[in-house]
Amino acid sequence: MLKWPPWIGLACAPVAAGLAAYLIGMPTLKLRGHYLAMATLGFGMIVQDTFCGVLSTDRRYLRDNRHPALSLGKLQLVDDRQFLLRGLVLRAPADLGQLQHS
Repeated sequence: MLKWPPWIGLACAPVAAGLAAYLIGMPTLKLRGHYLAMATLGFGMIVQDTFCGVLSTDRRYLRDNRHPALSLGKLQLVDDRQFLLRGLVLRAPADLGQLQHS
């Protein structure tokens, strides 16, 4: 498992997702109609089966729970509930601004 700081992982994730989307999307988007739908659904099933198979055979992810807490200055996001609540509080002004302009 990579021992990268969480902020580097957050910066690299969109790049990796974009690269994967490009590599898969270029040949897939040449298809039309039902073939495009079947390729899209099939790719989703392949990814799900692959990752579920890896996680069920390699159970290290259950034991290795020593990830550093995501922090920004004094603000530490220790568990999922704190992450969700603080995310909602930080996101609320932007959402309210969008509601005013809609």
